[in-house]
Amino acid sequence: PKISELINRASKGAVVIVDAPISEDQSPVEKLEVRLLPYGDNERLLLVRDVTQVERASKMRKDFISNASHELRTPLTVMKGYAELLLASDVIDGAVSAPLRKIEQQVVKMQTMTEELLTLSRLEEGGADFKEVLVNVRSLCEQIKSELAPVANIKEQNLIVDVSTAINLKGNKTSLVTVLRNLVTNAINYSEKAGDIQIFW
Repeated sequence: PKISELINRASKGAVVIVDAPISEDQSPVEKLEVRLLPYGDNERLLLVRDVTQVERASKMRKDFISNASHELRTPLTVMKGYAELLLASDVIDGAVSAPLRKIEQQVVKMQTMTEELLTLSRLEEGGADFKEVLVNVRSLCEQIKSELAPVANIKEQNLIVDVSTAINLKGNKTSLVTVLRNLVTNAINYSEKAGDIQIFW
């Protein structure tokens, strides 16, 4: 019966990962990959292989990404807060403000990477929120501009948003922010210094 169930499950998709049956010899095999392929005329070839180590490595990677991202968020937020506080202070002179701005810019980059890692972790775990909402494109672009302006300032670049306030887009806001952030980040990285980067729709 178990073999029939595996065959039926595998026939519904290309690959199925299942728990290995418990054996009397306490086999270390925990996960099996079941694949059903066409073979000959009206025949099927059932391939079963041990993917225990692969699944363990995948779980360890997912856990590491999730834990590291969560642990980085708090210190990065503190660092950014102190950098902004010092930059807004009248006590700081020009010689110190330049390094502080660089610290703030690098913290922003790290925060962006952390958020993207968290998003990746949620996607892999199937816990990401794919709810579609109506997003104002101009507001979205202004958000990305505000976030990446410190990074663009390193190369003396000017981010220009040329988008009508009447344009709306229906989709998952988190995913849209990630895509737009990556596009603008690439524009900053691969554009020449002291130039204009225009964001338009």
